[in-house]
Amino acid sequence: MHKRFLDLFSFEGVSFVSFETIEDINKHIAILSLRNDERIRNYMFNDKIISLDEHLNFVEGLRDNYQKMYWAAYDGDLLVGSINLIDIDLKNRRTKLGIYTNPDLKGYGSKLMNTLKWLCFEKIGLNCLRLEVLANNSVAIEFYKKHNFVYEGKLREFILRKGMYIDVFIYSMLREEYERYQKGLHNS
Repeated sequence: MHKRFLDLFSFEGVSFVSFETIEDINKHIAILSLRNDERIRNYMFNDKIISLDEHLNFVEGLRDNYQKMYWAAYDGDLLVGSINLIDIDLKNRRTKLGIYTNPDLKGYGSKLMNTLKWLCFEKIGLNCLRLEVLANNSVAIEFYKKHNFVYEGKLREFILRKGMYIDVFIYSMLREEYERYQKGLHNS
């Protein structure tokens, strides 16, 4: 897989730009500001505030890393969120997703999730799309269920946050499930 073919694309009316091709520092500052927003950060595995230098070093590390792909999502010039695929395993045809939307905007979460499924199953040709979510993130869990992800299990007391352990739930979708839902053959 060559990463460059996914540097810039549009899906469901949203434009996606890979982090490593963004040259405008103000766009990186906006991405970082969104990621550091407490409403997003509190549900990340790493809930620490990330500095601009840390962010730019992370982006630089993406350039030759074929197991991670990150995109900023725009509606025109408006940053609406970010999506990513990590732990991309072409041999076993699986990956893990990451997603967050601007909490001040509505209506973009499903578009971003549909993009991740399209990328995984149609563009890259993988078989399994996985995600991990903090057990206390009920809004995200309901969102994943709505998008037909199947609960696989949990990582018990996996994250230590403010002196308390939090479980992590694992969800996934297989290619055949994606195709079945795309064809409208699912049960309501």
